[in-house]
Amino acid sequence: MAVSVPFRLDHCARQMNQGASRMYRNRFLNNMHQQMHDKLLLFRQQGWNDRSPTLIIHSSDDSFMTPDSVPKPEELSNSTQLELTHRGGHVGFIGGRPNHLNYWLEQRIPEFLAEHKP
Repeated sequence: MAVSVPFRLDHCARQMNQGASRMYRNRFLNNMHQQMHDKLLLFRQQGWNDRSPTLIIHSSDDSFMTPDSVPKPEELSNSTQLELTHRGGHVGFIGGRPNHLNYWLEQRIPEFLAEHKP
């Protein structure tokens, strides 16, 4: 499972050095390494591996990435499913109307994990 993936780090680095993205850059880089290590250990302990079904949720309007960084279907493995939305920003993924918001990402992640539990 991956959300708002920095597919091309070189493109993301350029984006994060511009405008408001700069204020997130340092915090992101400082925390990224430890989080990745911790998550890898947890996934392996729970039986997930690199052949497990993978869902990537990404939005084409993510301000930290550029549209050309999204992989083409032929660049993904057979076990990887890409759900690309037109709106969602960087990890936003809110639907519905102003008075009736739907945080659908919070529903989609557990749904996918339940469907593919090892």
